Amino acid sequence: MRNILFLVKNTLRVTFRKKGNYIVYLLLPLLGIVFSLGIYSGAKSQPVQIGVIDQDQTALSSYLVQKTAKAGNYTLNPVREAEIKNRLFDQTLAAAVIIPAGYEKSIIAGSPAAIEIISLKGKDITAWLEQSFNLQTQNLKDLAAASNGDHKAFWELFQKYSGNPLQVSAIELQDESVSKGITLTSLGFLLMFVMLGAGLTSHAILNEKRSRTYHRICASPVSTKEYLSANSLSSLIIVTAQTLFIILALQTLFRIETYVPAPLLFLILLLFGLVSIGIGLITTAFSSSSYMAGTLSTLIMTPTCMLGGCFWPVSLMPETMQKIAHFMPQWWALDAIQKIQDGGNMTEILMNIAILIAFTAAFFLIAVYRFARESNVQKFV
Repeated sequence: MRNILFLVKNTLRVTFRKKGNYIVYLLLPLLGIVFSLGIYSGAKSQPVQIGVIDQDQTALSSYLVQKTAKAGNYTLNPVREAEIKNRLFDQTLAAAVIIPAGYEKSIIAGSPAAIEIISLKGKDITAWLEQSFNLQTQNLKDLAAASNGDHKAFWELFQKYSGNPLQVSAIELQDESVSKGITLTSLGFLLMFVMLGAGLTSHAILNEKRSRTYHRICASPVSTKEYLSANSLSSLIIVTAQTLFIILALQTLFRIETYVPAPLLFLILLLFGLVSIGIGLITTAFSSSSYMAGTLSTLIMTPTCMLGGCFWPVSLMPETMQKIAHFMPQWWALDAIQKIQDGGNMTEILMNIAILIAFTAAFFLIAVYRFARESNVQKFV
């Protein structure tokens, strides 16, 4: 035990001898999360630009445009028919609406003329417009039916209807699904930084191999298990400090809501940190040079983070890739976070915890076995 504690102390001292490592382990992950949150949450919904060609130019057609503009997140502007095609193609307009000549007369006659909607974006845009136009047209048609074809009676009813609109109080509900999705993606970036930090600490063995300190340690009474335990414990201390610092900074300094209780978030990140330490030890154990270790680490970290959902939601990937994602520890960590965000409790993430522990055990066993069989004592370059 004394040997392990001595090696832990030495590893931490060597690691943080360089002041830049404080930035790598603490500030860089925090800035990465805040930056990604800023990017993803910075996109705000802009009014949809709709072009209007009013061929009727009557009171009812003007009323129809005004009511539709107030019904949704639209900006309706008059355009010339000749410029519709170009403006739809260059996407300065999302859709164009053509109110035909004789619209007002058709309403009073009880047979409303069809309003044409042109768009290249399909039902995502046209559905709401159609619904709004149909609703207003139906209301005007009902007024015409109530007037029995009497123009004077119709305009009297219309004046009362337009002058006394239905009073509706709107209550804005906060949609947390988008915010949770943004937070989940940002925490995916944090997993990548945890992997990076754990890998750097595990790769301290590489520096000791290069200076042949590793072989002198192995020639001493320190066993391979003690040496790996000390390195792993050093990595665990750093990951724990890193995780605590980031959670406290997010909640107290930046006031960012993660929708996950701090203790559960800490537990999930700590378990993933253990997995990352195991991966770091494996890359070290199977590397015969510094260059190979760096390359192997990159080849493992980048694809697994991509497949595990750290950079984008797994649901956006093809079905085959979604199945492959289940073999990535990142997926199980993010899935546990998402379950808690959706209102789950500790019981619902027990499977995720068990699988992360299984990943940790497997990686550590592979690393220990490899180090125990290592017999190459040539100079490490």
